[in-house]
Amino acid sequence: MIDELDDTFKDLRDNDIYVPPDRKPPKSPKRFLLIAGGALIALFFVLALFSFFFGRGPGGTGEQDLIRNKVTKMEGEVTRLKAMEERVINLEKNLALQSVPATGAEGALAEKLETLSRRVESLEKKPASAEKPAAAAVKEKPKKETTATAKKRYHEVKKGETLFQISKKYGISLTELRSLNNLNPEQSIQPGQKLKVSK
Repeated sequence: MIDELDDTFKDLRDNDIYVPPDRKPPKSPKRFLLIAGGALIALFFVLALFSFFFGRGPGGTGEQDLIRNKVTKMEGEVTRLKAMEERVINLEKNLALQSVPATGAEGALAEKLETLSRRVESLEKKPASAEKPAAAAVKEKPKKETTATAKKRYHEVKKGETLFQISKKYGISLTELRSLNNLNPEQSIQPGQKLKVSK
């Protein structure tokens, strides 16, 4: 019996693991690590293929690009709206400054300018009625002017001429000259431009 125990202990010393004779020895841990590593690599490969084919892979060619484009457009719109907001604020400031009533010398000057513009408008309306007595005395001269102006339906602008000068030359009001040529008060005329001077 002692010999048997010696043999059993000798086997234990050689193998470091006691395995009863009716059981199989345990599997090596290296083999388990190899199988687990292979499974992880296969899983990573499958996920990479899935991501690539459904547009979420390293190209960013799917929904991510659409979202990036929309965000970029929205940022551009926000920038444009901010610029418009600044322009509106500046215009409101200018309007507020213009609506402030003038005081002192500025107020008096503005009133005189307004009075003069009313007088000029009234004088532009009066020439037809004021010239009737003078026109009755000399009948031939106005007829020649009207036939000359009837022939000259257009005027070519020369360097240095103004709309006011042209209107006086043809005996029409400045507003009538502007309306005949569809000109705004802010628009200017250029040399060589042809203006309609009669209907």
